[in-house]
Amino acid sequence: LFSPSVASALFINSVCCITTQQGSDKIGHKLTLTVTMIKILHFVPFGGGAQGGIESFIMNIYRLIDRSKLQFDFLTYGDPAFFIDEITMLGGKVFCLTSRRDNPIKCYSETKKFFEMYGDTYKFLHMHILQFINCNNTFVF
Repeated sequence: LFSPSVASALFINSVCCITTQQGSDKIGHKLTLTVTMIKILHFVPFGGGAQGGIESFIMNIYRLIDRSKLQFDFLTYGDPAFFIDEITMLGGKVFCLTSRRDNPIKCYSETKKFFEMYGDTYKFLHMHILQFINCNNTFVF
């Protein structure tokens, strides 16, 4: 029996288990199928002075996935308290924006600018925040 983190990582790896294949078509042309890395942006409430369950669960999965097929990057507001060095060591990026509590206008403009600059980089956005209002209505795709 697997823990939820291990089971989640196994599922994610099996879904993304496409490898480079070479072959030829009926005429004899060589065909090569290559798969680029899938990038996932996790919108996570890092910080707050406590090492939360969401953050720990995501990091347990991140440690176990095949990082040659999947890359996790993280977006958070404020100053993150945990996991930053480990995320960087594993190849991920952490983007820290001004929190809405500190400066709502700057938070909105930074979030909007972030998605204008990097929105097409990520195949998936996985939100781990409790309130959609934290998104400042900038996630309209």
